[in-house]
Amino acid sequence: MAEQTIPALLAATAERSGDAIAVVDGEVTSTYAELLEHSLGFAAALVADGVEAGDRVAVWMPNSMRWIVAAFGIWQAGAVLVPVNTRFKGAESADILSRSGARALVTVTDFLDSDYAAMLRGSGIALPALQTMVVASG
Repeated sequence: MAEQTIPALLAATAERSGDAIAVVDGEVTSTYAELLEHSLGFAAALVADGVEAGDRVAVWMPNSMRWIVAAFGIWQAGAVLVPVNTRFKGAESADILSRSGARALVTVTDFLDSDYAAMLRGSGIALPALQTMVVASG
């Protein structure tokens, strides 16, 4: 069998079983077809913002439907996913973003009384490569 990429596997699954439930996140459910549609939309937004193949895009938010859409969207755009632990504080996350050269960050401002965007800004660490911050919720 030929090697397939994760986006290609999602597309094939959506074509074969598009109406099947792919994700259940509390009250939110998504079929494979919907997951593909949402991830392609997010990928298009990343590309429109200047993300190119090989760029690093960090995700600093809890496991959720939004996390899954972000991950697939990043892969659809040809970028590299940089997961950031939700237990990290501003300086720890800034270090990961700095060392990875992340061009974009997808985050939240409302998880367990934590505003990740504010923590990052409060770290005082310069992130010259970081050009875009997407707040997925909050």
